[in-house]
Amino acid sequence: MKLFSVPIKMFEIEIKGEKLKKFLDNSLSDITEVEIRRKDEEMSGYIIGTKDNDIILRSNKKLENGKKYEIRFTTDRGIITFETNSKGEIEGSKPPLILLELPKSLMICERRRYMRVRVPKSSEVIIKRDNGYALFCMLSDISLGGFSVFMNIKDKMIEYFLPMLNEDVGFSMKLVNNKKIDLDGRAVLKHYSLGSDGKYKAGFYFSKTDKGKLKQLISFLMKKEKKK
Repeated sequence: MKLFSVPIKMFEIEIKGEKLKKFLDNSLSDITEVEIRRKDEEMSGYIIGTKDNDIILRSNKKLENGKKYEIRFTTDRGIITFETNSKGEIEGSKPPLILLELPKSLMICERRRYMRVRVPKSSEVIIKRDNGYALFCMLSDISLGGFSVFMNIKDKMIEYFLPMLNEDVGFSMKLVNNKKIDLDGRAVLKHYSLGSDGKYKAGFYFSKTDKGKLKQLISFLMKKEKKK
């Protein structure tokens, strides 16, 4: 997956202070593939390890000395992100190695927040636009960050029922298993596409919902998958 596709709001755990260096040393003990971004430019590379208060990076593109970059990589715990400044290339290194400043803090997006779980086939979602129109959908999958739905909608009605990209809408979902589980709140449309079967699939991320109830729901579905 593209790590920068995960919204920054999903990174809820912060590590700083004395724990930071130890965490990075443990996480970067082996060569680690990373994604790098500065403004609208994205690139990739590998962190070779740490030395004193620096991080050693091999990048597929040259980083500007003194500029700030965001770094993301994955561990067993989830996606890690932090901001750092480039200190320039290590003289004489081949291929060129770049020194990065040790960040002041880092954030973690736990795996369960972006790993989606399947739902019972009969699960339903109603998308409620603020213009008064509502759209009935079938729930495809769900995570702590958001959910995907299938929509059976006629082309001429799209402008009324299908939300605009980045539009915040209300939702009400009902998961049917041995017992009915309800969840409602608000969510933002991030993408949609038309499949060969003529149905639209859309992805939303949560903007407002009962987090405690959502965590219980995800935990229940993950346990159900493990039993299969």
